[in-house]
Amino acid sequence: MFHTAARTLFRVAADHHGEATEESNIGDALRQTGRVDEAMGAYGRSLELFREHEDWYGQGVTLDKLADVHVAAHRPAEARAAAESLK
Repeated sequence: MFHTAARTLFRVAADHHGEATEESNIGDALRQTGRVDEAMGAYGRSLELFREHEDWYGQGVTLDKLADVHVAAHRPAEARAAAESLK
């Protein structure tokens, strides 16, 4: 997967924003293939990186994606919790 290679390159280059973005892109690819649990993990890792580096926009986008994937997995409580984290 190209996103996995890109994530590794960003990690090696210490580009935390790029790494977090690629982790989110991996989540998108996993979600599109129906691998929602793995997508949640990727979004969670992305969110951690964005939080570590105080990227508020990245956090918001990732929380929105995380809420959407919880909806797709029929987990409304988790979706609501992710969406409320945006406030």
